[in-house]
Amino acid sequence: MSQWVQDLRRVLKACVAMGLPGYLGFLRHPRGSHVRTRVHGCPVTLRRDGPDLQVAVANLGKEFRCLDPHIPKDFNGVIIDAGAFVGTASLALARRFPQARVIAIEPSSENFALLSANIADTPRITAIRAALMPTGQRGARLQDRGTGGWGYTVVPAPDDAPATFLEEVPVITLAEVCDRVAPAQIGVVKLDIEGAEFALFDPPDPVLARTPLILAELHDRIVPGTRGAFDLFARRRPCIDTGGEKFLLLPDSARPSPGG
Repeated sequence: MSQWVQDLRRVLKACVAMGLPGYLGFLRHPRGSHVRTRVHGCPVTLRRDGPDLQVAVANLGKEFRCLDPHIPKDFNGVIIDAGAFVGTASLALARRFPQARVIAIEPSSENFALLSANIADTPRITAIRAALMPTGQRGARLQDRGTGGWGYTVVPAPDDAPATFLEEVPVITLAEVCDRVAPAQIGVVKLDIEGAEFALFDPPDPVLARTPLILAELHDRIVPGTRGAFDLFARRRPCIDTGGEKFLLLPDSARPSPGG
Protein backbone atom coordinates (compact mmCIF):
# COMPACT_ATOMS: atom_id res chain seq x y z
CA MET A 1 0.00 0.00 0.00
CA SER A 2 1.43 3.40 -0.97
CA GLN A 3 2.28 5.95 1.72
CA TRP A 4 -0.35 8.45 0.61
CA VAL A 5 -3.06 5.81 0.86
CA GLN A 6 -1.91 4.92 4.37
CA ASP A 7 -1.90 8.60 5.33
CA LEU A 8 -5.39 9.09 3.89
CA ARG A 9 -6.70 6.12 5.85
CA ARG A 10 -5.21 7.54 9.06
CA VAL A 11 -6.87 10.90 8.43
CA LEU A 12 -10.26 9.29 7.76
CA LYS A 13 -10.02 7.17 10.90
CA ALA A 14 -9.11 10.25 12.95
CA CYS A 15 -12.07 12.15 11.52
CA VAL A 16 -14.41 9.31 12.46
CA ALA A 17 -12.91 9.07 15.96
CA MET A 18 -12.87 12.81 16.69
CA GLY A 19 -15.35 14.33 14.29
CA LEU A 20 -14.10 16.65 11.58
CA PRO A 21 -14.17 19.78 13.81
CA GLY A 22 -12.26 17.93 16.54
CA TYR A 23 -9.63 16.70 14.13
CA LEU A 24 -9.16 20.11 12.51
CA GLY A 25 -8.99 21.69 15.96
CA PHE A 26 -6.26 19.25 16.93
CA LEU A 27 -4.26 20.16 13.81
CA ARG A 28 -4.53 23.87 14.53
CA HIS A 29 -2.37 23.53 17.63
CA PRO A 30 1.34 24.28 17.14
CA ARG A 31 3.75 21.42 16.65
CA GLY A 32 5.36 20.32 19.88
CA SER A 33 2.33 21.21 22.00
CA HIS A 34 0.15 19.00 24.17
CA VAL A 35 -3.49 19.02 23.11
CA ARG A 36 -6.55 18.18 25.20
CA THR A 37 -9.07 16.51 22.90
CA ARG A 38 -11.59 13.69 22.69
CA VAL A 39 -11.07 10.43 20.80
CA HIS A 40 -14.08 8.12 20.47
CA GLY A 41 -15.67 10.20 23.22
CA CYS A 42 -12.78 9.74 25.66
CA PRO A 43 -11.00 12.90 26.90
CA VAL A 44 -7.22 12.57 26.46
CA THR A 45 -4.12 14.73 26.24
CA LEU A 46 -1.93 13.94 23.22
CA ARG A 47 1.20 15.38 21.68
CA ARG A 48 0.51 17.26 18.48
CA ASP A 49 3.44 15.49 16.77
CA GLY A 50 4.29 11.82 16.54
CA PRO A 51 2.11 8.73 16.83
CA ASP A 52 -0.03 9.64 19.87
CA LEU A 53 -3.18 10.34 17.88
CA GLN A 54 -2.80 7.27 15.68
CA VAL A 55 -2.37 5.07 18.76
CA ALA A 56 -5.33 6.67 20.55
CA VAL A 57 -7.63 6.20 17.55
CA ALA A 58 -6.74 2.50 17.37
CA ASN A 59 -6.80 1.81 21.12
CA LEU A 60 -10.06 3.61 21.84
CA GLY A 61 -11.70 2.21 18.72
CA LYS A 62 -11.98 -1.48 17.91
CA GLU A 63 -8.52 -2.77 18.81
CA PHE A 64 -9.57 -4.68 21.93
CA ARG A 65 -12.85 -6.09 20.73
CA CYS A 66 -10.99 -9.38 20.17
CA LEU A 67 -11.20 -9.84 23.95
CA ASP A 68 -14.99 -9.60 24.11
CA PRO A 69 -15.83 -13.27 23.36
CA HIS A 70 -13.41 -14.41 26.06
CA ILE A 71 -14.05 -12.05 28.99
CA PRO A 72 -17.44 -11.15 30.43
CA LYS A 73 -18.23 -7.46 30.77
CA ASP A 74 -18.40 -7.88 34.56
CA PHE A 75 -14.87 -9.31 34.86
CA ASN A 76 -13.51 -7.89 38.12
CA GLY A 77 -9.94 -9.16 38.11
CA VAL A 78 -6.74 -7.51 36.93
CA ILE A 79 -5.62 -6.52 33.43
CA ILE A 80 -1.93 -5.73 32.93
CA ASP A 81 -1.12 -3.17 30.23
CA ALA A 82 2.64 -3.51 29.69
CA GLY A 83 3.98 -0.87 27.35
CA ALA A 84 1.15 1.49 28.21
CA PHE A 85 2.59 4.45 26.23
CA VAL A 86 0.37 7.49 27.00
CA GLY A 87 -2.45 5.48 28.60
CA THR A 88 -5.02 5.20 25.83
CA ALA A 89 -4.94 1.39 25.82
CA SER A 90 -5.43 1.36 29.60
CA LEU A 91 -8.37 3.73 29.27
CA ALA A 92 -9.87 1.58 26.52
CA LEU A 93 -9.54 -1.58 28.62
CA ALA A 94 -11.02 0.14 31.68
CA ARG A 95 -13.97 1.35 29.60
CA ARG A 96 -14.49 -2.06 28.03
CA PHE A 97 -14.42 -3.89 31.38
CA PRO A 98 -15.80 -1.41 33.92
CA GLN A 99 -15.26 -3.61 36.99
CA ALA A 100 -11.68 -4.62 36.18
CA ARG A 101 -8.55 -3.10 37.66
CA VAL A 102 -5.92 -2.06 35.10
CA ILE A 103 -2.20 -1.87 35.86
CA ALA A 104 -0.42 0.39 33.35
CA ILE A 105 3.35 -0.18 33.07
CA GLU A 106 5.47 2.28 31.08
CA PRO A 107 9.22 2.94 31.36
CA SER A 108 9.62 6.28 29.54
CA SER A 109 9.42 9.28 31.87
CA GLU A 110 8.08 11.45 29.03
CA ASN A 111 5.35 8.97 28.09
CA PHE A 112 4.61 8.30 31.76
CA ALA A 113 3.85 11.96 32.43
CA LEU A 114 1.14 11.92 29.76
CA LEU A 115 -0.12 8.53 30.90
CA SER A 116 -0.49 9.84 34.46
CA ALA A 117 -2.45 12.87 33.24
CA ASN A 118 -4.71 10.76 31.06
CA ILE A 119 -5.67 8.28 33.78
CA ALA A 120 -6.00 10.84 36.59
CA ASP A 121 -9.80 10.61 36.59
CA THR A 122 -9.89 6.81 36.38
CA PRO A 123 -8.96 5.42 39.82
CA ARG A 124 -9.27 1.82 38.62
CA ILE A 125 -6.06 2.34 36.63
CA THR A 126 -2.79 2.18 38.56
CA ALA A 127 0.34 3.45 36.80
CA ILE A 128 3.85 2.07 37.39
CA ARG A 129 6.88 3.67 35.80
CA ALA A 130 9.08 0.69 34.98
CA ALA A 131 10.10 -1.72 32.28
CA LEU A 132 8.53 -5.16 32.52
CA MET A 133 11.34 -7.72 32.53
CA PRO A 134 12.14 -11.16 33.95
CA THR A 135 13.50 -11.88 37.41
CA GLY A 136 17.13 -10.92 37.95
CA GLN A 137 17.11 -7.52 36.24
CA ARG A 138 17.64 -4.52 38.52
CA GLY A 139 17.53 -1.70 36.00
CA ALA A 140 17.49 -1.12 32.27
CA ARG A 141 18.65 1.37 29.66
CA LEU A 142 15.80 2.82 27.63
CA GLN A 143 16.73 3.47 24.02
CA ASP A 144 15.23 5.27 21.04
CA ARG A 145 15.27 3.25 17.80
CA GLY A 146 14.41 6.37 15.81
CA THR A 147 10.70 5.55 15.69
CA GLY A 148 9.56 8.00 18.37
CA GLY A 149 7.92 7.45 21.74
CA TRP A 150 5.94 4.37 20.79
CA GLY A 151 9.09 2.47 19.80
CA TYR A 152 11.36 2.97 22.81
CA THR A 153 12.99 -0.29 23.88
CA VAL A 154 15.07 -1.75 26.70
CA VAL A 155 16.60 -4.33 24.34
CA PRO A 156 20.37 -3.65 24.53
CA ALA A 157 21.05 -4.10 20.80
CA PRO A 158 17.86 -3.94 18.70
CA ASP A 159 18.34 -5.70 15.37
CA ASP A 160 16.28 -3.37 13.20
CA ALA A 161 17.91 0.02 13.80
CA PRO A 162 20.71 1.82 15.65
CA ALA A 163 19.53 2.93 19.08
CA THR A 164 20.28 6.05 21.10
CA PHE A 165 20.38 5.95 24.89
CA LEU A 166 17.61 7.95 26.57
CA GLU A 167 17.57 7.22 30.29
CA GLU A 168 18.03 4.62 32.99
CA VAL A 169 14.69 3.11 34.00
CA PRO A 170 13.49 0.94 36.88
CA VAL A 171 12.46 -2.65 36.27
CA ILE A 172 9.53 -4.67 37.56
CA THR A 173 8.60 -8.34 37.16
CA LEU A 174 5.11 -9.77 36.88
CA ALA A 175 5.64 -11.48 40.24
CA GLU A 176 6.42 -8.09 41.80
CA VAL A 177 3.31 -6.61 40.22
CA CYS A 178 1.30 -9.37 41.88
CA ASP A 179 2.97 -8.77 45.23
CA ARG A 180 2.74 -4.98 45.17
CA VAL A 181 -0.43 -3.92 43.48
CA ALA A 182 -2.34 -6.81 41.96
CA PRO A 183 -3.26 -9.43 44.54
CA ALA A 184 -6.45 -10.33 42.66
CA GLN A 185 -6.51 -12.69 39.70
CA ILE A 186 -4.63 -11.52 36.63
CA GLY A 187 -6.99 -12.29 33.79
CA VAL A 188 -5.23 -10.56 30.92
CA VAL A 189 -1.71 -9.43 30.13
CA LYS A 190 -1.31 -7.09 27.15
CA LEU A 191 2.31 -6.93 25.95
CA ASP A 192 3.60 -4.20 23.66
CA ILE A 193 7.15 -3.82 24.95
CA GLU A 194 9.21 -3.52 21.79
CA GLY A 195 11.20 -6.74 21.81
CA ALA A 196 11.49 -7.19 25.58
CA GLU A 197 8.72 -9.79 25.32
CA PHE A 198 11.30 -12.32 24.08
CA ALA A 199 12.79 -12.64 27.57
CA LEU A 200 9.33 -13.34 29.03
CA PHE A 201 8.76 -16.23 26.62
CA ASP A 202 12.23 -17.79 26.76
CA PRO A 203 12.42 -19.06 29.43
CA PRO A 204 8.70 -18.82 30.21
CA ASP A 205 7.85 -16.32 32.93
CA PRO A 206 5.87 -18.34 35.51
CA VAL A 207 3.23 -15.65 36.09
CA LEU A 208 2.76 -15.14 32.37
CA ALA A 209 2.54 -18.89 31.81
CA ARG A 210 -0.47 -19.14 34.11
CA THR A 211 -2.23 -16.03 32.81
CA PRO A 212 -5.45 -17.07 31.03
CA LEU A 213 -5.35 -14.48 28.22
CA ILE A 214 -2.26 -12.87 26.67
CA LEU A 215 -2.50 -10.23 23.94
CA ALA A 216 1.04 -9.85 22.61
CA GLU A 217 2.54 -7.72 19.88
CA LEU A 218 5.61 -9.60 18.65
CA HIS A 219 8.66 -7.67 17.49
CA ASP A 220 10.73 -10.23 15.62
CA ARG A 221 12.42 -7.42 13.70
CA ILE A 222 13.84 -6.05 16.98
CA VAL A 223 14.78 -9.41 18.51
CA PRO A 224 14.99 -12.18 15.89
CA GLY A 225 13.52 -15.40 17.21
CA THR A 226 10.73 -13.71 19.17
CA ARG A 227 7.99 -15.37 17.12
CA GLY A 228 9.63 -18.78 17.54
CA ALA A 229 9.92 -18.28 21.30
CA PHE A 230 6.27 -17.26 21.46
CA ASP A 231 5.17 -20.27 19.41
CA LEU A 232 7.03 -22.58 21.77
CA PHE A 233 5.57 -20.79 24.80
CA ALA A 234 2.08 -21.07 23.28
CA ARG A 235 2.33 -24.57 21.85
CA ARG A 236 -0.44 -26.11 23.99
CA ARG A 237 -2.86 -23.19 23.79
CA PRO A 238 -5.18 -21.86 21.10
CA CYS A 239 -3.87 -18.70 19.45
CA ILE A 240 -5.63 -16.09 17.29
CA ASP A 241 -3.78 -13.81 14.89
CA THR A 242 -5.56 -10.47 15.42
CA GLY A 243 -3.47 -8.59 12.84
CA GLY A 244 -0.67 -6.05 13.04
CA GLU A 245 1.83 -8.46 14.66
CA LYS A 246 -0.65 -9.01 17.51
CA PHE A 247 -1.66 -12.45 18.77
CA LEU A 248 -4.27 -13.42 21.35
CA LEU A 249 -3.34 -16.48 23.37
CA LEU A 250 -6.35 -18.25 24.87
CA PRO A 251 -6.55 -20.56 27.89
CA ASP A 252 -5.74 -24.21 27.35
CA SER A 253 -8.61 -26.66 27.60
CA ALA A 254 -7.84 -27.47 31.24
CA ARG A 255 -7.86 -23.87 32.47
CA PRO A 256 -10.96 -21.72 32.93
CA SER A 257 -11.14 -18.39 31.16
CA PRO A 258 -11.41 -15.12 33.14
CA GLY A 259 -15.15 -15.63 32.93
CA GLY A 260 -14.89 -18.63 35.24
